[in-house]
Order: sequence, then structure tokens, then C-alpha cells
Amino acid sequence: MDINATLLVEMVIFLLFFLITKHYIWPPIVTVLDERREAIQKGLQQADEAKNELAKAHEKAEDTIHLAAQKAKKVVEDAQKEATALVNETKKACQERLVKHELELEKKTQQAHQRARKKIEHEMLNLSTEICRKILKDAFDNKTTTQLLRAQTETND
Repeated sequence: MDINATLLVEMVIFLLFFLITKHYIWPPIVTVLDERREAIQKGLQQADEAKNELAKAHEKAEDTIHLAAQKAKKVVEDAQKEATALVNETKKACQERLVKHELELEKKTQQAHQRARKKIEHEMLNLSTEICRKILKDAFDNKTTTQLLRAQTETND
């Protein structure tokens, strides 16, 4: 196997590449990797601390929720008592108002019935007068018809 100049040149170039990489490229990479490792370690430590704080906060929240539930239960019970009392008072007031409105409605119904009766009587009178006028129109002259209708109207009033 012959060693020629190309192989020697390649070895020298590789050796130069290795030395340049070792002194100029590799140290910044190692520094970045070390910084990254420290950042990860710090993040893990902070995560553990946060986990502990979360457990404490969760315990405190459970206590707070328990107290709030007790207070809410008491408030609900008080509100139910007040609501029951208010409902009873309202029922009584509504029954009284209902009786009053029923009496007023009965009175208004009677008044409306009387008005309707008078209106119907008046309309019946007008219709009967009109019927008489049409019937008597041919039988009597205008003067006699008018006198008869006046007499009929005066009798009905």
C-alpha cells in the first residue's frame, strides 16, 4: 500500500480541522450545553417548589371551600325561612286582593249587564220603530206616520 501525498495532505487537513474545532468551536458548544443543563436543573427545582406550593394552596383551598360551604348552607337555610314567611304573607295578601277584585268584578259585571240590557232595549225600540215606519209608510201618509211614531216613542220612554 502506497502512501501518497494526497493522504498526507488529508491527514494534515483533518488534524488542523480537529485542532481548530477543539480550541474555537467546541468550547462555546460545551458552554451552551452547561448553561442549558443548569437552566434545566433550575427549572426542575422551581417545578418541585411550585408543586409543594400548589399542594399547600390546594389544602388551603379545601379548607376555604369547606368554610364557604358551611356558610352557604346557613345562608340557604335562613333564606328558605325568610322565603317561607314571605310566601305565607304574600298568599294572605293575594287572597285578600282576590276577594276584593272578585267583589269589584261582580259589581262591574252587574253594571255592564245593566248597560247592555239598556242598549239592547234601545236597539229593539229603534228596530221596532223602523219596522213600524216601513210597514206604515204605505198604509198612512207621512204626517200620520210621524204622529204614530212619536206617540210610540213617548210611550216607550
